[in-house]
Amino acid sequence: MTELADLRSYHDLGKVLSKPARSQAMAYLAWHNRLTMTPILHPWQALVVGKVAETHTIDTLFYSSIKTFFDSTYEAPVQTIADCDAIARKLETVLFGSEAERD
Repeated sequence: MTELADLRSYHDLGKVLSKPARSQAMAYLAWHNRLTMTPILHPWQALVVGKVAETHTIDTLFYSSIKTFFDSTYEAPVQTIADCDAIARKLETVLFGSEAERD
């Protein structure tokens, strides 16, 4: 199993994400990292986006909301992939609502 410490670059996301999820995460990263006056995302943040992309399609309509999420909810230092999973569930709720809201 891959550990979070093993993810040193965006390329390493392929170790834990499916190809479609990695592709969606990379599209978001390309958009985000082109913004001026915005620091580039850490690999763990890219992993969070990819984890959401595993279950939902992330298109350009969500990009600003994802950026706002990371800007407003900077988490304590993320240590494990399980931490990324928890943050991904929070982001998923922000973007798509909870299961109860969808029913």
